[in-house]
Amino acid sequence: MAVKRRFSALLVFCLGAASSFAATSPDSALRVGLNWLARGKTESALPYLIPHLALLNPMQLEYIEGRLENSRHAAAALVVLRYHASIGKTFLPESGRAGALAFRTGQFQVCRDLLAPFAGDLDSASAHRLLLANFYIGGKLDPGIIRKAASRSGLPEVQALASLNLSLQGNFKEARSYLDGQTPPPVRNFIHALELDAGDKTDEATDYFKQALDSKWPEFHTVAMAELFKHYAITGNRYKADQLWELMKGGEEDETPPALQELLAWQLGIRNYEKQAHYLYTNLYGTHPDRPVVLKALWNELVMDDSTSLRTHIQSLLSRDSLDCDANIFAMRYARAHHSNLEVVYFAGNVLLYCPDAVEPYLDLANALLELSRPAEARVYFGKYVERGGDRNKVPTYMR
Repeated sequence: MAVKRRFSALLVFCLGAASSFAATSPDSALRVGLNWLARGKTESALPYLIPHLALLNPMQLEYIEGRLENSRHAAAALVVLRYHASIGKTFLPESGRAGALAFRTGQFQVCRDLLAPFAGDLDSASAHRLLLANFYIGGKLDPGIIRKAASRSGLPEVQALASLNLSLQGNFKEARSYLDGQTPPPVRNFIHALELDAGDKTDEATDYFKQALDSKWPEFHTVAMAELFKHYAITGNRYKADQLWELMKGGEEDETPPALQELLAWQLGIRNYEKQAHYLYTNLYGTHPDRPVVLKALWNELVMDDSTSLRTHIQSLLSRDSLDCDANIFAMRYARAHHSNLEVVYFAGNVLLYCPDAVEPYLDLANALLELSRPAEARVYFGKYVERGGDRNKVPTYMR
């Protein structure tokens, strides 16, 4: 245990030294970071490079992106890509690559948020990806952005996605304008079912929802199934709802890929069927316990009731990609829950590097530094926490 404490303290010291060096000697930090990278020491390089991406030229940024993707550090590669894309005020190839990487790694909301600001300038593939990601997470994009994205491609699948997204918002008249003879029948039936459902034409809607399920597009089938369950539940057809639920639960021989099971749980959750979503996540935890989406969904109970196994699953994620955003957030939260301030500092430092949108680590890092009798540094991170939109009431009064 003493050895572990000394090792953790050494990690904290090294992290602090690297950050301090990077802050005070940008040019020297970049040279050190690029040297580490050239030697294949990606983890050693990034604390020197990421704080100073603004000093790198496009060729250097592309080089770093390539090294990270080749070494399967997707989260870190996305950080660099997002910065690279932000250099211009218009849609750049890097913007498209960032959206593609986010989509490929299942970060649909990140993909949407990266591409939506450039909806009127997207290439066809990015327009398709934006509308697909938005459909998977509930179709909440502003209708104007959906129209702009649809205008960037005449492909039937892009037009169909625009129609699906608008129909989820109840904008059926405009949704129909994107349908044509090339629209797949299940998509057309789903949109018609939603419109009939909104008009309280229950029996007709049911028939069209069932026809929509006759699709070879697995993700669409999953969304349609969640919507049919909602339709049965709202219209009081408990018998049919229970039948469909038994089908969605699967059985011991169920071979549904975990990503589709996660999508179904998500779709039920956003339709306010939290009990059913929780059941599916719990089942997934039994078969695929190191899935980040599952750990997020069940975190509060796992950290209390299955702490030892949870730590093992977090370590598995870190061993797979030590720079992964989710893995480091889980490790930070686990350390916080077990009052391991040295580990909080270490993993929060990683989160600050690899999770550019995260606010939580600033507060956790500040509290841990305060517990470690480093009030001056704690004050800095409390300030950054508030600057990034954190709750000021969570900051100790004497640190404001």
